[in-house]
Amino acid sequence: MRGTVWPDAKRILAERLLNVEISPRLFSAWIEPLNIFRTGSSSVEIVSPNEFFHRYVICHYRSAIEGALKEGAAGEGLSSLAIGFTFPARPAMPLIPKDIMSGDFSIRPFSNGPSRGRESSGELMPGQSMSLNRGFTFPNFVVGNPNRLAHSSARAFSEDPDSGTGILFLLSENGLGKSHLSQALAHHVLEMTPARRVLYVTAEHFTNLMTMSIIRKAMDDFKRRFREQCDILLVEDVTFLSGKEQIQNELRMTLDSLLDRGKKIVLTSTQSPKHIPGIDKSLRSRMNSSLIAPIGPPDFDTRLKILDRKAASEGLRLDRKVLEHVADRVTTDVRLLEAAVASMKASVMATGRPVDIAMADVCVSSLPSEDGPGGVDLDEIRDFVCRTFNVDPGDMNGKTRLKRHTDARKMGIYLSRRLTSKTLVEIGKFYGRRHSSALYTCNKMDAEYRTDAKTMRQVDYYIGELTRAR
Repeated sequence: MRGTVWPDAKRILAERLLNVEISPRLFSAWIEPLNIFRTGSSSVEIVSPNEFFHRYVICHYRSAIEGALKEGAAGEGLSSLAIGFTFPARPAMPLIPKDIMSGDFSIRPFSNGPSRGRESSGELMPGQSMSLNRGFTFPNFVVGNPNRLAHSSARAFSEDPDSGTGILFLLSENGLGKSHLSQALAHHVLEMTPARRVLYVTAEHFTNLMTMSIIRKAMDDFKRRFREQCDILLVEDVTFLSGKEQIQNELRMTLDSLLDRGKKIVLTSTQSPKHIPGIDKSLRSRMNSSLIAPIGPPDFDTRLKILDRKAASEGLRLDRKVLEHVADRVTTDVRLLEAAVASMKASVMATGRPVDIAMADVCVSSLPSEDGPGGVDLDEIRDFVCRTFNVDPGDMNGKTRLKRHTDARKMGIYLSRRLTSKTLVEIGKFYGRRHSSALYTCNKMDAEYRTDAKTMRQVDYYIGELTRAR
């Protein structure tokens, strides 16, 4: 495929859309930033700058873009063209990085130097502690009744890290601020006591580092860094450790070593210790003995504060009635509240008009549903997959191993993960499977989606069919 398909498609889109469906400013705001991410002999993938942008384009311009691309491809003699839409995901750290067999393996804690407060680029060198988000500080955290206990616990923990409970366990669903609080704690500790050695990792990062250490026969270095050269350890998303017995044992011994030395640990999770499946009882006991600080969905007043502060940071003036209207419609996810403000700002820049209730409605409607990015529920996904694969709904959560049934079940679990906000425990239970089985299925399907063009087209088509009418 020559490199003119996308320029040709944009020209076609401009001819069709400008001054008819969208203004020149909207075209510039939503079409111009798009580009080809990957092409093959008969396939193309369109990339958006970020996930919010991607979902807005899918909702409003997908059909027009697909039509223009196919017309442009026809001009090159292509009778068919597979079209995918994506956005740059944060790069996952490979299990075995490229230069794993050479170089110094060290886990570098944060210090009060130039590196503190950087945004994480997603590029993690072997043994490198993940970077803190410079915006995740206590002053930037909006406190309300649902998060007051967690905020005060994190604040107290950071102001007097030498006393009190040894483990703080921040518990919430995704998008409610547990990562913000854990990193705010780290920022505050480093500001008060720059000599503190703070290690901030995700459970996945911890797992990968340990795996690399085993491969390189460097476990002594790994243990020394985590157990002896660390004053405060922060581990995000400990639910990732479900079923990973060897990693759990190492983390348990690390926690014991740190606690024996009077050090502090912060853990975050979407599930309480007693509900995380596949966790060793000894590690579960350590988690249960921690100070568990839950964070609930923001109440109305907190949502108003979040919207108001986000709008102020974006230089956007919003009427009180607009703020209240959005706070009424977006109720469970802080990230969606912030995305709503970003959408309204983009609309103001594109139209030159101030935000009113009607514009706010359009912006909120373009956001992913709070039931999930596609606005569909588990029953709808299962019924769709059953029709598509010609299987009975009862076979989806049964024990049958017929290929048609297992393929349908895998697709149902994966689409449920992509299109709903349900946890893997809930999805697994819905399909009669354990959390670890659902996690394995999602990881396997995600790898196939990234590497196999047929799987990518199939999944994108199903997602489009499930969300197109919403």
